Amino acid sequence: MIYFLVIILLIGLVFRFDLNTHQASGKYFCTSIIFFIVVLISALRFRVGIDTMNYMDTYSSMPDIPKLLKFNFSSTRYDPLWIVFCAICKSFSVSFYFLQFVHALIINGIIFYYISKNTQYRFIALLLYFLLYYLYFNTEILRESFAVCIFLLSINFYYRKKWILYYIICVLAILMHTSAIICLFFPFFSKIKINKYLYILIIITLLLVNVIWTFLSVNFIQLNLLYAIQTKADSYLTHNAFVFNLNGIIMAIIRYILTPLILIFYSNKILFNKNIKEIPFIFLYIFIGGFVVYNSVIFSRFNNYLILPTIIFSSNLLASILLRKINQMKAITFTLLFILICFPPIYLMFSPDSRANAIFYQRYFPYKSILSEERIHDREMIYFSIGK
Repeated sequence: MIYFLVIILLIGLVFRFDLNTHQASGKYFCTSIIFFIVVLISALRFRVGIDTMNYMDTYSSMPDIPKLLKFNFSSTRYDPLWIVFCAICKSFSVSFYFLQFVHALIINGIIFYYISKNTQYRFIALLLYFLLYYLYFNTEILRESFAVCIFLLSINFYYRKKWILYYIICVLAILMHTSAIICLFFPFFSKIKINKYLYILIIITLLLVNVIWTFLSVNFIQLNLLYAIQTKADSYLTHNAFVFNLNGIIMAIIRYILTPLILIFYSNKILFNKNIKEIPFIFLYIFIGGFVVYNSVIFSRFNNYLILPTIIFSSNLLASILLRKINQMKAITFTLLFILICFPPIYLMFSPDSRANAIFYQRYFPYKSILSEERIHDREMIYFSIGK
């Protein structure tokens, strides 16, 4: 299976470059090869991912550049910048495969660039990205992953506190996907650092989540938000498929609250750096994660904008543990952290799909390419069950 080959290759590169105390040649070449492979996997897929299937089936209704000026943007549920992106792609080729290629090139290009610029342990970060979020970003949330990557371009301005440039880029992200509106609030948390008050703040915040959620769930319809947000949120708030059962609640607590708390604790003990620049994003990941326990889709979407900073933070911590002389306690610590990071998404992959009579991994396995255009019956049935 092609996915597993990439994982094995990345593990090998982690040991060759990230965990090798001696300078090893070929780092940039190997990064380019991995980038080339992941772009091709995404660009050449055929009906892999349920959202991809929906975008394929609706692509014919998208305007090209000549029709764009007369297009009624209010007639579609898609955000304006996505319509413009589709129009540009469609002006070059009416085939959805061309859009797939351009999307894969842009999304993975920005993510690879962000990882390369923000951690020296790029292959650990790329391994976590590919293992946990690659399929989700490249085959499911096509519009939102585009918005996430636009937001990634603003993070350097966030760190340098150049707020005008930061907000300009955030507005572009919102025009791509409305969920990016959450990024407008991130600067208010930019001064959070690791100290004795951080844990108290997290506890108080999680206690307040219940109060805030009660208000939102009861009064959301009266808030008169943007129509796009209102319509989507109403469906998420009322659909039982988006509410966790007991196992889901446990996984959400592990993934969004317990794991980042343990990461912060160990970073304070191992990295000895109280000014870690990703800490505000980790705090926000926990804060928003408290809401994910109540509704898995609407709030986990907001956390998508925090995934890459979290991966950078996790990669630096894991590498710091491994590069020290490994004794039994450090080995146990590393194993625990890796399991906590990876287990919930992998558990989800092998869980029943809540809206279809299928297992979640059937959205992505087996992989089929545009060279054969072979349809997988189980995947088509998931698409039919969920609805177009």
